[in-house]
Amino acid sequence: MKSTDVGPAEDFPEGEKRSAQIDGSMFLLVRVKGKVRAVDMYCPHQHSSLLFGTVTDGKIVCRTHRATFDLESGKALSGPSLKDLPTFETEEREGRVYVRT
Repeated sequence: MKSTDVGPAEDFPEGEKRSAQIDGSMFLLVRVKGKVRAVDMYCPHQHSSLLFGTVTDGKIVCRTHRATFDLESGKALSGPSLKDLPTFETEEREGRVYVRT
């Protein structure tokens, strides 16, 4: 498993969305309850960008069709998506955030 530096930890304030490209794939990163979570950038329903979604209570809602996902587990909670959102492990080390792919 590869670990990629995606930036300084201070660039990931609680609840704010950030994007990162790793090896040609796009990821959405959001700090939830103090931990940066990494998920696939695109909703599995119709591949809409989740960068424009709404983050509330550890969940993200896709603005296109209102599919809702848990940012920790990726579980599809409501809406039209039958597939869960892929998640990726993260860690903070020496003031930097890393995503494992």
